[in-house]
Amino acid sequence: MRRVTLVVSSLDTEADPDSTVDSADVSTLTRENVAEEGPIRLEAVVSMDRARAIVDTMLGSSHPQTAALEKALETLVEREMESGEMYGKLFEHLISLAERILIGRVYDSCQGVQTRAAEHLGIDRNTLHKKLSKHNLLISDTPLSKETA
Repeated sequence: MRRVTLVVSSLDTEADPDSTVDSADVSTLTRENVAEEGPIRLEAVVSMDRARAIVDTMLGSSHPQTAALEKALETLVEREMESGEMYGKLFEHLISLAERILIGRVYDSCQGVQTRAAEHLGIDRNTLHKKLSKHNLLISDTPLSKETA
């Protein structure tokens, strides 16, 4: 686990950068009054993966894998648009494809434990179960009978 600390400040603020708003006051802040309140210090203890994602988001950078994925997705979209086979269904087709791959990989990496996979994906376990069924990815959890064992 890593502690991530973000100091958020409006560029036009003249407040002392060392003064911060007490975390108890953060709930009252809005986008409009950030400049009036001065810098805001937010802290969270998160996993290393989450910490990297937060830093990447804040810095606007991405991993090389993300760039490769974006290029592959752009190529796939162009190819599907040129073929015309998915006309009127392109969005649903591509989202379903991405969903099936993402959910399948995470579910497999969690050894078929739906609760863990749902937590990893950030979705409800019942939603995950529906999507696993939709994509025929559900690992049977029915115990073997004595006759087949």
